[in-house]
Amino acid sequence: FGAGREALGVARTAGGADGATLESLRIHSAVQRLRWGETEAAIAELEDILSKNPCNDRARWDYIVALRKKDRMEEVLRQYEIVRKGDKEVPYWVTEAVADACLYLHRPEEAEGFYRMTLDKNPANPYTALMGLFYTYVDLREWEKGTETFKRVEALLEQEKRDLEKAPNILARKRYLGEKNETVAASGWFLLYQDKLAEGQDHFEHYLKEAGSDTGLRGGLAHAYLWRHWPRRALEQFEVAENIDPDDRTVQIGKAWTLNDLNRKEEARALADRLSLRYPTDLHVRDLRESLEAEDMRRLVPEAWFSKEFDGATEYWLYATLEIPYSPTFRPYVQVLRQETSQDINGDTVRESWDRAAVGFNWIVTPELQWKQAIGFDYIEGGDVGSYTKVTWWPTDPLRISGMFDSFSLAIPLRARARGITGKTAAVDFSYLESSRPCRRHRGSRPATLPRRR
Repeated sequence: FGAGREALGVARTAGGADGATLESLRIHSAVQRLRWGETEAAIAELEDILSKNPCNDRARWDYIVALRKKDRMEEVLRQYEIVRKGDKEVPYWVTEAVADACLYLHRPEEAEGFYRMTLDKNPANPYTALMGLFYTYVDLREWEKGTETFKRVEALLEQEKRDLEKAPNILARKRYLGEKNETVAASGWFLLYQDKLAEGQDHFEHYLKEAGSDTGLRGGLAHAYLWRHWPRRALEQFEVAENIDPDDRTVQIGKAWTLNDLNRKEEARALADRLSLRYPTDLHVRDLRESLEAEDMRRLVPEAWFSKEFDGATEYWLYATLEIPYSPTFRPYVQVLRQETSQDINGDTVRESWDRAAVGFNWIVTPELQWKQAIGFDYIEGGDVGSYTKVTWWPTDPLRISGMFDSFSLAIPLRARARGITGKTAAVDFSYLESSRPCRRHRGSRPATLPRRR
């Protein structure tokens, strides 16, 4: 009847069961724990069995599946290597777990082979393997194959729907509804990953009118907003999804990226630290935390360039900036500049050079207000002190307003610089961005990828 734990308890209490029978019952009990979500307990049980009998193939197969459920994907592949050396037929649910591990570890070419191997074994319900193959083609950016695979998924769901109409079944209907929901969300993600952000947004907004409490759909809409450079809208959706399901890992990861984009740096890092403690093996959590750590590292940016105009005016720059963050919101920096400009006039060469240093900071005063300030001077002869100030206000997602003043500016025509002329520069900038261009930085980090099965 599928009650493995109860059977094991009876066998131990009554006695008389041989070692092989008890071992088999322990495996059934571990599988039952997996179904109930007690993954850690199942892993411990299976590890104990394998420590005493490493040749128990069934225990190792279930161990692979249990490791996959905990996202311990490197271990899944190591365990599969042990299985593969045994040269025995492996069931479809093992090769599917291995395929999931390959896809998770950014090895989609290998994942494709394992998903196809799984489908060739004719699983009772090929839905999960087909969706895995679809996700693989998305990772590979093979859109035509992805579309073809998605059509196979839709055809499978249509067949399940017809079967339910003929013979209603509560468990089968529950499974069908879960698969249908995942398919709807995956369709929206498919649009987003093809950079069809407006269409993806429309897709998620449409289905949220029918299923407003679905965190997968709401998380997809939030990412559509985020990749369209509307982080405030994105955060609103992430927070609604978080209230619905505080344990949705994908929502939490996306929220952390959004907080960072909104200049709420400390909150983003605190959330990333909590996720790292709770999900230490999650690859997307690692990507998030490592990206934020890289953002907080010291930076040395050297630059050099040379320009020449046809009438004999030339210039070269040697420039370096060293930034040593004090905190995620306050970043002091030092700049050093060597610039030489010359011009030929009636056979004579007019030459001017500047050796300047500057000390300054970038300060996120509030998430909406940023202040950049620097004081520059001639580091060889002293004097020529100048001040650079820039203030940026970000009141809404599309609108940014900034004002800048530089009291010792070299941003003037080259021939004027050759004669030692400097200037003062002031500017006010209004920027309104209404764009569907994707945010590539988040694509590389894969904050949510596609909504993988948990």
